[in-house]
Amino acid sequence: IAVGDAELGARVLDAFPIPAAERAALTAAAADHNLVTWRRIVRGLGLAGEATAFLSAFPGTRGDREVLEPVRRLAPGAAGACDWLEATLKLLDGYGVSDAVRIDFGVLRDWPYYSGVVFEAYASGEPTPVAVGGRYDKLAERFGSRRPSVGYAVALGGLHRALGGRGQYATTLLREGVVVAGGLSEGLLLAESLRAASITAIAVPGDVSAAQATAASQGWRFVAQVAGDEVEIEDRTTGHRERTRDGLKTLRAFMRAGG
Repeated sequence: IAVGDAELGARVLDAFPIPAAERAALTAAAADHNLVTWRRIVRGLGLAGEATAFLSAFPGTRGDREVLEPVRRLAPGAAGACDWLEATLKLLDGYGVSDAVRIDFGVLRDWPYYSGVVFEAYASGEPTPVAVGGRYDKLAERFGSRRPSVGYAVALGGLHRALGGRGQYATTLLREGVVVAGGLSEGLLLAESLRAASITAIAVPGDVSAAQATAASQGWRFVAQVAGDEVEIEDRTTGHRERTRDGLKTLRAFMRAGG
């Protein structure tokens, strides 16, 4: 996951005497990830050698906390954004996921209401991000009330390609969870009771064939449907089916028995 800051690039450009036309061209090049054009414009600015080298490399710079130090030194106005990025990394350390995260100054959002951390998620085998998003406190402000907000969008096409284009998960090792039929009626209550017992459950509309199709495409182990006062459970690893009045007890027995 590549993490940046929506305001960092603007604060870096503020640190150098860049005419308005060239600044607009740099902003457009950064949004297009056009590093060749970016570097050509920077070389034409006539800045000092260290400034030219720093600014030329800026949108292609990625790494850990150490990449923030040259920014703080050469663009002091960007220090606040650097502090926010470093605080974000410290939070991620606490969740044990920082190994999957890198600072990337090339991560940008085109929309002006973004106001802080921005990110792109990548998956092996797919060159474009499979998810993008960030913080956009300024969005709610347009509707009358500024408030902290964050969100993301998943690129389903890229995610599909990253998974191998198969349209389904490998089923040699099924995931421990239950797809419950009748998710708009009695199946919803069953799913809620399973979740309350810490068993992953997905309620889908339709009959048991719809639940079986979902389980097959997503790799879930169990399918369940309510049948009067009983629950019919299918273990897809063995093909065994059982009708019971205590669906929770039966599921736990299946899980202990393994696949």
